[in-house]
Amino acid sequence: MNPEVTLKRVELKDLPSIARVHLVSFPDSALTKLGPTIVELYYRWQLTGPHQKVKATGAFVADECAGFSFSGIFNGSTTGFIHTYKTPLIKAVLSRPLLVFNPLFLKRFSEGVRLLARFAKKGSGPKTDGLRSAPNYGILSIAVSPQFQKLGIGQLLMLDAENEAFEYGCREICLTVHPGNTKAVRFYENQNWQKFAPSSLWNGAMIKTLR
Repeated sequence: MNPEVTLKRVELKDLPSIARVHLVSFPDSALTKLGPTIVELYYRWQLTGPHQKVKATGAFVADECAGFSFSGIFNGSTTGFIHTYKTPLIKAVLSRPLLVFNPLFLKRFSEGVRLLARFAKKGSGPKTDGLRSAPNYGILSIAVSPQFQKLGIGQLLMLDAENEAFEYGCREICLTVHPGNTKAVRFYENQNWQKFAPSSLWNGAMIKTLR
């Protein structure tokens, strides 16, 4: 018999649990390499930053966080995070010198530095005005702890995000997945997501029409 799963809105007090699920779900991500404190700060920004729309849902089995999803219309989900927490980010990198030999981390970190440089050049913080009249609702992150997989939790979290987007007035939802993550790609395709490739090269973008 499968355990009972409860979905609830993520609050600030839940962020340490969210970070733990992220760490075990994405062990090779650049964010994970910077440690649990940075992961927690990342989701703090996604939860509290000046975004147009945020839906943060945690899936709990008893009192343990088994998974989560962050969806909505995010303004500067990366640039805002880097700008707001640049000091702890720099400290985290300096305290982990071996990261300079990690090709994936170097790639992601260099992308972050370019974003921050562009951000600083503009001389302004994350913008909340000038929003599109037809917003692009997306799933920023979705994860299920390995020990709770194959219980339908990922599907519950996905449906929760899709319902929120539909009720918000959006008829399309998007996400990005690493093209090499065939397991995740198959999961999304089984949920009627489609690869979105404006050119012949697919970069991991996927969309779903909501009905």
